[in-house]
Amino acid sequence: MGELPAGANLLSQTQISDDWLDRRSVWIRSGIYGIICALSTYGISLLVNNSAINLFTAFAALIIINRTANMLNKSQELLEMIAISSGHPWHESVSTDDTSVFVRSENEWVALTPDVRLFATDDPLLNRSLLRDGDADGDVLIRWPGQIDSRVVALINMAQALATAQNRDEGAEDDFESARERENTAEGVLEREWLDTEGALEYEPGALLRKFKQSMNGDDGGKRES
Repeated sequence: MGELPAGANLLSQTQISDDWLDRRSVWIRSGIYGIICALSTYGISLLVNNSAINLFTAFAALIIINRTANMLNKSQELLEMIAISSGHPWHESVSTDDTSVFVRSENEWVALTPDVRLFATDDPLLNRSLLRDGDADGDVLIRWPGQIDSRVVALINMAQALATAQNRDEGAEDDFESARERENTAEGVLEREWLDTEGALEYEPGALLRKFKQSMNGDDGGKRES
């Protein structure tokens, strides 16, 4: 397996993984299933006096817990096939450098160019997905094991859109198509809250992120000097 690019973080190590996995909701949903199962078996036990009912309830609870844990582990493994370099809004660093998104393809990490948006197709011969550039006729960039979840493709494209915004020069215009793309791909991935004020949506993402990170660096420097 190829080594992770220097300075890059796996997506599973970032805050976005907590938002994407949403472990709390998953466990709550599993708990509800467990309660329904327990109530059902309890109702049956009132009609049928059989000690095997209790064993069935315990066995069902173990199955639910095991399946939930496995599902979360598999989702975590998917995020370990995606990485972001320093400078990306999801990266823990405060760097303002240009950033890249990396996706693991077989035994190597592939850096996606900023204009790439992935489109998934099935490999006609092997049990894997082919991630292409733009559409079904685009060049194959990534060979992903198994059938890729459409949400993972949307997550990668969201990371790409944010990287494009971050890499944009200060003063450069954010074209309508790029802004709409970030909004569309963000749905179901990130929860966004817009300010209901005039001009609240008029911003330049790349410049905004740079200024925010630069201000953080300035605050840290001031604290060290004091």
